[in-house]
Parts: sequence; C-alpha cells; structure tokens
Amino acid sequence: TAEEAASWFFEYCSRERTRINRDRGNPARLELRREKGSKMNEKIFATIKKMPILLNKREFVIKHIWRRNNKESFSVAVTPITKRVDYGGNMGRTVTGTTKAIF
Repeated sequence: TAEEAASWFFEYCSRERTRINRDRGNPARLELRREKGSKMNEKIFATIKKMPILLNKREFVIKHIWRRNNKESFSVAVTPITKRVDYGGNMGRTVTGTTKAIF
C-alpha cells in the first residue's frame, strides 16, 4: 500500500536497512534526537557512505518529513540540513553530500 511504502522510506534507520548499510561497508547511519519544537512527522538522520577508491566518504545529514495528503495518499520529503554530528569517533575525511526528494 502507499502507507507501507511511505513508512518504509520514512524509517531510514530500521534494523533491515541498517544491516544492509553495514553489509555494504558504510561506517555510520544514525537517527538523531528530536529537537525541541520538532513535530512527530519529522526525523533527522546522518549517514556516511563509503565511496570507491581515491574518493572521500560522503556525509549526508537529512530531514525526512511524512505527510498524509488524504485518506489514501501520503508524501515523504527529504531535504539536506546543516547540522554538526558527533559520530563517537573519527570518521576520517568526508565530503558533505546533499540529496533532495519528494515521494
């Protein structure tokens, strides 16, 4: 259903997706704590993606927003944000990556 598809995408750090990310050798995939005043339909994630040899890893810090348009229609938007993330260790050299999407 549309709701299941939107919820799968919105749950960026589910066990299944985190395991797949780890199997691919990506060093980090985190859901950040909610900020005061944030809404229940918003989540912030940080991820670092491994790149091919000779390229630096890419760091993505993104906000997901879920919206019910009507009884049978849902939207998920993804937008980059500027936020410093503590990964708990040295992630080496990274380049800031950006991504935007509307589903």
